[in-house]
Amino acid sequence: MKFRKDLSAKKFISGDEGAVAELIGALLLTAVIAVVIGMLALVVFSGTSAVETPALRVSTVDGGGYIDLIHQGGDTLKRETTQILVDGVDMTDDFKTPEGDPWITFSVGDILESSIPSTEGTVIQVISTDSRNPTVIESITTQPGIPAPVANFTFTPVSGYAPLEVSFEDLSTGDPTSWFWDFGDNTSSTSKNPTHTYNNSSTYPVTLTACNEGGCSSITINVTVFGFSDFVTNESVFVYGNQLNFLGDDVLGNGSTVIITGDLVTSDLNGGALISVTNIYIDGNVYLDGGSASLGSSGESGIIVVNGSVTFWDGRRHVYGELYVNGDFSLKDARIHDNVYVNGNLELGNTPWIAPDAYIYYTGSISHPGSYRQDILDKCIKQTTVPQAVVPGIEIPQANSESWYTSRGYVTPSGNLTSNMKFFSNSFYFTDWISGGKAENVVIVASTGDITIYHGGITVTGVLFAPNGRVNFDGERFEGIVIAKEGFYADYGTDVEFRNIAEYISNLEDYPFGN
Repeated sequence: MKFRKDLSAKKFISGDEGAVAELIGALLLTAVIAVVIGMLALVVFSGTSAVETPALRVSTVDGGGYIDLIHQGGDTLKRETTQILVDGVDMTDDFKTPEGDPWITFSVGDILESSIPSTEGTVIQVISTDSRNPTVIESITTQPGIPAPVANFTFTPVSGYAPLEVSFEDLSTGDPTSWFWDFGDNTSSTSKNPTHTYNNSSTYPVTLTACNEGGCSSITINVTVFGFSDFVTNESVFVYGNQLNFLGDDVLGNGSTVIITGDLVTSDLNGGALISVTNIYIDGNVYLDGGSASLGSSGESGIIVVNGSVTFWDGRRHVYGELYVNGDFSLKDARIHDNVYVNGNLELGNTPWIAPDAYIYYTGSISHPGSYRQDILDKCIKQTTVPQAVVPGIEIPQANSESWYTSRGYVTPSGNLTSNMKFFSNSFYFTDWISGGKAENVVIVASTGDITIYHGGITVTGVLFAPNGRVNFDGERFEGIVIAKEGFYADYGTDVEFRNIAEYISNLEDYPFGN
């Protein structure tokens, strides 16, 4: 019987190989499951998985003999998962915001103040507790023997119109080794001398924090950026658009500014029209050949800036104001009353007149007929460089929302054009006679189309704004300002005279165009 039992056991062990394999597989599967369950249990019962340690760069700030901290880079820290040790003692609650409140988060540029005396060799440790094991993410040792720098900076330009590019220059003393700029518009930089562009009008408090091993100090200076409404008022803008097509008699604008964002050619001006405006900016070429249409104000001359080439050929036209030409200049019959600065070549015809105290400065080559008058050549002086002026880069804004206009008393055009009315619509078209022949102090806004006022013998005064169209005027007289993307077209016999927008709208906030 024993012999049989042994044989049975032997047969069980060495018999069917498939049965053995199944047994081994079952045992292995059971082991794997046990391991997985153990790992899951470890995760479940030990809390969350490991959290990545935050990065941080922090320095002490000159706190008048106390330890203050400034966050100079890295992640935002949360109070609930952060400790601040001073010489090994948890002093987290001793640090407050500059307003004296308990701190909740600690982000780039933030300062935490304390009443803990700063003595040489004090060790400050910032510890992240948002992991299985608390981790020191920053450790610094105070060195009162090294003075903190004194922050200071300058910038150019000190103000201007949006979009405004401002260049900042660090002037801090005390050998700073790091810089943090807060530009006041929710952007920042760690460069020593950064450049920043402001796209909207406002007053921006710019703060520079300069640091070294001894600590940090800060200074705040405001940068003022003006918008389109400021521009229209400050520069006394008269006409702003891509074309001035004036077939009337005179444009009178002493002290005012005309901006043309396209070319100005002979056909745009009536033969003898006088564009008597103090400042003229043309973002294109000027080609006047024939007639005697003149540019600039003889009573209050300013500047004429052309971002292109200029040709004054046939026609004894007058040019008042300093002329800046960013291209070539061809001069024949015109009468030049002030200096001309040509960033290009100079071509002279036979009969120009140049005022006794006026000169033409040019950077390129000069050409002229043979046996040319020496007294004119003596007034043409070649230079390596010449002063330049730029055409304002500020763009015409879009109209405000319809509700904005409705809330300020604007109505949809209907019926007659009468004085003291304010109109808002997609476009404006009026061809009737005005009662009394005059509509004064009107404001007309065409949000997407043109403004057209056609009726001889009428006078209109006020503000015409077409941010996506043009203004067409055929009447006896227009006084006011015109802002139209596609330009201002005045027909034959019309007189046009500038009036500052402040004469019609006293509050800057009520100007019909956004900033």
